[in-house]
Amino acid sequence: MQGGSVERRGERGQALILGVFALIVLFGFTAMAVDVGFFVRHRAVVQQAVDAAALAGSQALPDDQVLAEQLAKDYAQKNGVDPATIQVSFRCTSGFNCDGSTTFDTIQVMGEMDVPFFFAPVLKLSGATTNCWLGACPIINSAAGCKGSCGAPPTEPLDVVIVIDRTGSMTSTDMTNAKDGAKAVLELYDPNKQHVALAVLPAGNPSNPCSLLDAGAGGVWLAVPLSSDYQNPDGTLNTGSALVSTINCLTDSGRTNLGSPIHDVKFGRPDALNHLLDAGRAGVKKAIIFMTDGEANEPNVTGGTVDTGDLNCTANAAVTSSAGDNNGFQTNPGNACTNGNGNATDANSGNNTNTSCGNTGKDKHLFYDYNVTLPAGATITGIRTRLDAWVDSSSGTRRMCAELSWDGGVTWTSAKTTSNLGTSQNTYNLGGSADTWGRTWTAGNFSNANFRLRITNVGDSTSRDFNLDWAAITVYYSSPGIALGPCDYANNMASDAKAAEVEIYTIGFGVEGATCSTESSSSPYDDALATELLADMAVDSFDDQGHCVNSSAILAENGDGDHFLCEARSGDLAPIFQQIASQLAGGSRLVPTQ
Repeated sequence: MQGGSVERRGERGQALILGVFALIVLFGFTAMAVDVGFFVRHRAVVQQAVDAAALAGSQALPDDQVLAEQLAKDYAQKNGVDPATIQVSFRCTSGFNCDGSTTFDTIQVMGEMDVPFFFAPVLKLSGATTNCWLGACPIINSAAGCKGSCGAPPTEPLDVVIVIDRTGSMTSTDMTNAKDGAKAVLELYDPNKQHVALAVLPAGNPSNPCSLLDAGAGGVWLAVPLSSDYQNPDGTLNTGSALVSTINCLTDSGRTNLGSPIHDVKFGRPDALNHLLDAGRAGVKKAIIFMTDGEANEPNVTGGTVDTGDLNCTANAAVTSSAGDNNGFQTNPGNACTNGNGNATDANSGNNTNTSCGNTGKDKHLFYDYNVTLPAGATITGIRTRLDAWVDSSSGTRRMCAELSWDGGVTWTSAKTTSNLGTSQNTYNLGGSADTWGRTWTAGNFSNANFRLRITNVGDSTSRDFNLDWAAITVYYSSPGIALGPCDYANNMASDAKAAEVEIYTIGFGVEGATCSTESSSSPYDDALATELLADMAVDSFDDQGHCVNSSAILAENGDGDHFLCEARSGDLAPIFQQIASQLAGGSRLVPTQ
């Protein structure tokens, strides 16, 4: 009996030992199931936090590392990681806008979190000595974010106008280089996300932008509107699209107006800024990539005498009282409002043979609504009327008299008279650039409500037929300067675009040594380097890396993180265009850590 009792007591001791081991195993499995799962979940939290921090910080690159670090810490804290544990470093992933000393395109973020354990500390009873298992385990994760040209395709939606200089200083080789650069952008972009337009300088014909047409004669700077059809489904360029075909047909000719293609306040023709604001997508970044090979030498914006050109009337009426037959040009009088559109005829003019312009027996006709537009502050220096006219006979007196009214026909200037008209059409100019017809004029005198031209037909025979093909006027005026020279004007127009939150990159192609040589002496760009102007036109940029005079200066300028870049005549423009395109639409992305 006693022996059996001892055996049972031994069995109870064995059971106790087995129970203790089982409990240890149970705690081990509990630690694995609870603590390890808790650890894995928090490791994911830390990774998400440093990912968000790296992407946020990269938004301030390439040139504001202080802001980049602050953004990284802010976003780490928002995602549950103590910003005091965040460590930040910078590097270059690409070679564009990144010199590795003052500018960087990549931020690397390392974050840490201590994860407490609930069951695993018991394992120290079984000899666990690693601090990770004695109460808490540190989680350390890293992420790197790169902005811009980081190797992946551009992802951000963008509306961008590419401006190409095709002036006479660009050789055919230069033009091929520039066109290849523009097409490199189209090859890189996704037409579903990035819409691209084309502007040119000099201005082009609206119906065929590859041919030149002066902006003052109706030419346009905007050659092709924002387009999304520049690629085929397989990603190759669609040569049938207006954008690609127009780039391909550009040739070099003309002078250099750098301002109006961006914003044309001189001529009011379609330009990049107005098109982006009018046709760009809501909420989408807007930008201009501007490439030129020289300094601005147009337009004349420093004031001086200019003119409206020959203006057409849009309304007319016969004088029907004390005016000869009282029917003026009774046949097709409206023809005289347009050049070459047939003629107006006053048959058997007048009812007496008097040859005075003021005689009441002479037929008279009014022409008006010339739609004269003058800039604020304009001073009128002269007015010219152009009469394209003829008569049916070369005998006797046969003249036309012209008078001008500034108050709707209540008061008139003294008349000016043509010489005797011939029997075939000739042009007769009355007045001129320095002839104000005996009075001082204001811009308001030329409103459609006020301005009138009165033509009186004077002959010494009542059987004379007077014919008038065109009754045009030109107003001459001195205008206050828009700017202090073409370069000052170019910078002002770029400033207008930047004020509208349009991001501008400029590319100086072979501009080393070029200067603004046509400025007013009071212009801030008088004899300034073209590189200085182009840097000022770009967003937040400086010409501070050797003025692009050699390969080392070009490398430094293109790596300093701003929006002004340059290339030598012998260089390849395609990489420059593509790098800018990536910077504009690439956004930020995660890249491998180092």
